[in-house]
Amino acid sequence: MKQKYDSEINELEESIEQLKQEENEAHHLEEKNLIWMKQFEDNYNIKELTRDLLTSLVEIIYINADKSVNIQFKYQDEFKKASNLLSRQNKYTEQVSKMININRKEKRVWNTALYIRLSQDDKDKSVSNSIINQKKLLNDYVSQINDEDFSVIDNYIDDGYTGTDFNRPAFKRMMHDMSSPARVNCIVVKDLSRFGREHIDVDNYLERIFPLLGIRFISVMQNLDSFKNPEKMNSIEIPFLEPYQ
Repeated sequence: MKQKYDSEINELEESIEQLKQEENEAHHLEEKNLIWMKQFEDNYNIKELTRDLLTSLVEIIYINADKSVNIQFKYQDEFKKASNLLSRQNKYTEQVSKMININRKEKRVWNTALYIRLSQDDKDKSVSNSIINQKKLLNDYVSQINDEDFSVIDNYIDDGYTGTDFNRPAFKRMMHDMSSPARVNCIVVKDLSRFGREHIDVDNYLERIFPLLGIRFISVMQNLDSFKNPEKMNSIEIPFLEPYQ
């Protein structure tokens, strides 16, 4: 896909270069061929049609049998050519800009932390929340994304730690890795309950700390993605179960 965009960008850039050459040629025409430009500049802001103006701008006026009128202006072909040139240039410039932005977005590498948590009490209640199942779900999720570049830095696992606070060793290590250059800039969790259960602290991370650090946050089961759908991050509900989890 990257090669496709690079190829399209090169083609558009070649088109723009050709347009620039045409523009330069137009600018170097002899003075006699640029009379229409002078006329256009002189009358750009006219508010009243005078006899002299009519004579200088109009080539011929046709009055048809049905009393309709067709006017053929002087330098009409030249004006159309110049307008077309500018239109094509703007079109290609916009396309190149769009393609470059897409290409840049694709080149961005998401250095990803897969965060996994299981409390002591979770171990006896839910097989789906087991460390093994969380790890498989998150790795499968990242590996199936084809239109973005995810590079898994590590699996950060807090096994046997409550979600009611963030005093967890793997979580602290992950936060440290976020502050290191070229390290973690994306976190993926199974769901918000695995990240944390204390509403105020979770909100603080998702709405303040992570945006400030430029961290992308993804909750797989709740389809939350702070990069693709940042507006959804302002209306999330933190799941609460027993306080000890």
